[in-house]
Amino acid sequence: MHPQITDLAGVAEMIGAHPRTVATRARNGEIPGARVGAAWRFWRPAVLTAVVGEAAARHASSEVNMADEPQIITPKELTELLGVGQLTVMSLIHAGKIPATKIGGRYRIFWPAIRDAIAAGRPLNHEGDQ
Repeated sequence: MHPQITDLAGVAEMIGAHPRTVATRARNGEIPGARVGAAWRFWRPAVLTAVVGEAAARHASSEVNMADEPQIITPKELTELLGVGQLTVMSLIHAGKIPATKIGGRYRIFWPAIRDAIAAGRPLNHEGDQ
């Protein structure tokens, strides 16, 4: 999984809350995150900003050099970055919930759009059906 992506248990541990509380707060939009299949995924700096403010988020973001971030990735790479199964990613691509372009018979995904959607707590496809 990408070092700045975490799940319900990771957020719960980070902020000292129960995972069910984190899920409820995420559903209500109080903690930014996105559903990826059945799993919640969160961008650590965005969670820190929501919970304790900008200074903590800047510190957390400085741990990852954004210049080293991938731009165009494959579904397999997305499964590794999000820590979910390849079947989940492919199902979401086919359902239109993860934006992807098929090039030469293979899907390509723009990682910054996925990362930013998770950080903002938006559905990955920018539509409200997740």
